Parts: sequence; C-alpha cells; structure tokens
Amino acid sequence: MMIYLLAWLIALFSVQPVLATIYWAESAGSNSIACTSIDSTSPDDDPGVYGTIGRAANCATQPGDRVYILPGTYTSSNHKIDTETTTPNFASGTSESVRMIISGVPGMARPQINVTSPFIQFRGNATANTRNWVTIENLNVTDTSVGSGGSCIFQVIGNHIRIQHANIADAWSEAICTHRADVVPVTSDLHLNDLHVTNPGRDGLGYSLYGSGTDDVLVENSYLEGLQQVLQFTSSVPGQFPKRPVIRNNYLKGLNHNGLCNGIASESPGTLVYNNIFEGCTGGATNGAAIVIGYNGNQGQSLEAYNN
Repeated sequence: MMIYLLAWLIALFSVQPVLATIYWAESAGSNSIACTSIDSTSPDDDPGVYGTIGRAANCATQPGDRVYILPGTYTSSNHKIDTETTTPNFASGTSESVRMIISGVPGMARPQINVTSPFIQFRGNATANTRNWVTIENLNVTDTSVGSGGSCIFQVIGNHIRIQHANIADAWSEAICTHRADVVPVTSDLHLNDLHVTNPGRDGLGYSLYGSGTDDVLVENSYLEGLQQVLQFTSSVPGQFPKRPVIRNNYLKGLNHNGLCNGIASESPGTLVYNNIFEGCTGGATNGAAIVIGYNGNQGQSLEAYNN
C-alpha cells in the first residue's frame, strides 16, 4: 500500500510539460495589442484578435513559444522580426524538442509576406542578439526592397536553425545569409529543406545561401537559383572556414553575373555534394562550373561529390 501511495505522490507532484503558447498574427493585426489577447495553447483555438508578425514575435518570450501567421498578404514594416533593432523579446529554444517556431498556420494556405529585407534577422554585436533552436516554415516571402536599402531576406546568426517549406523570391542580395562583417559568426547546424528560391541578387550579386563561417549546413530537397553562385561557403574572417556542408537532392540553377556563374563555391573542409541536378548558367556566362572547391584561392580543402 505504501508503495502505491508513494508512486501516486510522485506522479502528482512531478513537473508536467508546459504546453507551448501560440501568438497569432494577421495582416491587419495590431502592433500594440496585449500579448494575452492574441495567445492560445492550441492551433484549433484561434483567439479571434491578432497582432502584427513583429508584435507576435515580441510576445514569444519563453522557450517553445510559437508565432502563427494567418493566410493573407503582409506588407507593413511591422510584419518583420529583428532581434537587433527592436526590443529583442523573441526567445531562443533550448533543445530539439523545445524549439521556437515561426510558421504559417498548419493546414491553411501559406501567408504571402511582401516586405523589404531583412524579413527575419537574428544578429547583433553580442550573442544575446542571436537566436538558437528556431524553426521557420510554411511561408511565402518576397523582397520588395528598391535602391540600396536591401539585404538578405533571412539573416540568421545562431545555432540549430531550420528554414523549410517556403518560397523565397526577389532577394535584394541573398535569400539566406549567416554572416555579418563586424562580428564573428557563431552559426552552426543550419538546415534548409524544401525551399523554392528564385531571382536572388537584384543588387547584382546574390545567392540562395551565403554560408559564411557556418558549420554543419544541410541543404536538401530544394529548387535554388543564384547569381554568380547558387550556394557559397566561405570564411568571414581569415582562417575561419565553414566545415562539413552537405548539399543533396536539390535542383540548382545558375544565373549569369558579368560572365561568371557557379553552382556551388566552397572553401569548406568536408564538403559533401550528391544527388543534385545543376542547370547551366543563363545569359551567356563564359566562366564557371557546377562545383568549385578551394574558392577565393583557399586551396587544400576536401570535397566528395557523386551522382550529380
């Protein structure tokens, strides 16, 4: 009897898992609404009132919180997430099972986000402004930048970041980048899956991914275009080469930039490239290759490529 009583008490007072809090965004949402007005604990429990994407992200202050973005077209600058220039309340996750999630609502049409780049920016002069264990998914994003004001659509410095199930169009420079010139990147374990990236580099020099100083990148199951390079893995500071990128099961299409066009340009040791299709460069490029190793004159790096 005592054993059963003890087991019951242990079960009663054990810490129970906390349900993730969902904060909801809508194209006409408020940028100042109370967080408690736009939250729920179930995707089936729509609160009926909503914030902007930026407001919902600033409400997501606990590991495991989610930002759900309803179908619609988003054009305001309040529909952006920036941990450097706005109040950096958006939290990091803590593990694979406790991820932050920014997503279209599961089972609904993807939202169409038409904003100037960057749309999402995890970066800063200190690691406090980076974010870890974040999943970004189920979105359509188009860069509307004009002139010299654009940058990467997703500038993500942090660890264990996933970007998946998304269409990314018209990036002013790169669709996704993991670098910043004035800080040493701290990015590792970046996973890109099921992306459709078109027309990056309206500034004249752009890639689907500029992976600077980023270890353990996995790019898979995606259609990717690039101007000059589709994918580039390079060092942001002397000697800091990104390590072990894996590129598999993709369709990579090169676009012409001043006669130069490469599919993958890598100065990363341990580069692995397999089961990809490379489409030749358009626009009369005269110099380029599907895969370039030892890019920027950094020779002696290792690459394994097969079945491309």
